[in-house]
Amino acid sequence: MPKGKRTPLFSRKRVMHILHIVLLIIAQIVMAAIIGVALLRYGPFTNTRNFIIGSSMSSFSHQYIAKLLFSQAQIDAVTQKKNTSIGSRQDINAVNPTGTNDNSIVLSKIGDGLQGYALEIKNPLRIHVACTSYIGQRGEFVSTLAEKNDAIAAINGGGFSTGEDTTGTGAIPSDFVFSKGKLLWKDPSVQTNKLPATDKDAALNVVALNSKGVLIVGDYTIDQLKKMDITEAVDLHGYSPLVTGGKVQYTDDAGKGIQPRTAIGQKKDGTIVFLVIDGRQSSTSGAKLNQIADLLADQYQCWTAANLDGGASTSMYYQGNIINKPSAIFGERTVATAFYVSK
Repeated sequence: MPKGKRTPLFSRKRVMHILHIVLLIIAQIVMAAIIGVALLRYGPFTNTRNFIIGSSMSSFSHQYIAKLLFSQAQIDAVTQKKNTSIGSRQDINAVNPTGTNDNSIVLSKIGDGLQGYALEIKNPLRIHVACTSYIGQRGEFVSTLAEKNDAIAAINGGGFSTGEDTTGTGAIPSDFVFSKGKLLWKDPSVQTNKLPATDKDAALNVVALNSKGVLIVGDYTIDQLKKMDITEAVDLHGYSPLVTGGKVQYTDDAGKGIQPRTAIGQKKDGTIVFLVIDGRQSSTSGAKLNQIADLLADQYQCWTAANLDGGASTSMYYQGNIINKPSAIFGERTVATAFYVSK
C-alpha cells in the first residue's frame, strides 16, 4: 500500500458482511411477524385476540390494526358479542335525592391498578348537558364547554357520529341532546316515537336526568323522555347500562376491550358520581366495562350507572383544569357534548 494512503473505513467485503447481517435480522423480524399474526388469527390465544379486536374497533383512529390482523368474521364475532347481563329495568322511584341543598363535591383518586379520578356531586340538580356550538362543523374541548357554562367540573358526554368530513371531531352528536329541559338537537333521521336506528341492532345507552335529579339510563324514545320530565340527556350507541338497581350489568367487556373510560353514576341518596379512567398510555391501558361497573357499584355504591364516550374523548375538568391524562396526542380531543356541574 502506498505510503500515506488510508485503509477505507468500509471495504466492499465489510459492507457485504454488514448487509448480510441486516438482511438476516429483517428476515427474522418478518418471519416472527408472520408467525405472530398466524398465532393471533388461528392460535389458542383467544383473550389476546379479543383484546386487540375490542380495543381497536372501539377507537376511531386504530380500527386498521384489527382489520389488518384479523378477518371480518373474527372481528364480527367479537364486536357483535352480546353482553351477559342481568337485564333488570330501572326503578326510577328507588332514588330519592336528599342533597339538593348541599353543594359539596368530593374528589378521589382511583387506584388498584387503574388510573383516574372520581367526583361525587351531592346535589344532582347542578348537573347539566353542554353541547358544541358548531354542530355539523366541529366539537369543542370539555374545558371549553365547562368554561363557557361557568362550570366547576365537567366530563365528556355522549357519542358522536362520523360524518364524511367530521370523523373524530365531535361535530355531530349521536341522535339527540336535551339540555335544561329543551330538546337542543335532534338528528333528522330520528323519529320522536321510535328508538334511533343502530348499527347491527346494537343497544342504545340513553343517559338522562329528570327534573328531580334522578339519573335515568336505558333505551328510550324522545317522546318517552319528554313524558318522564327529562331535563338533560345524551346517548351512546352500542352500550347497555353499567349498573341498575345496584347490580352490575356487565360480566365481561362485551367485546369492547380495554379503553380509557368515562362513566356517570348515581347513589340512592341522589349523589352523582363522575368517573374517568385513563388509558392507551405506557403506564396504563385503561379498563374493561365490567371493571368500571364493579368500581361504581362496589366502591361508590352507585344504584344506577352508565358508560359515556371513552377513548381519546375521556376528560375530566375540575376547578379550572383538566385533571386526568387524556390519550389524545395534543391533550384534549374535541367532543360533541359534556356533563357539567354548575357553580
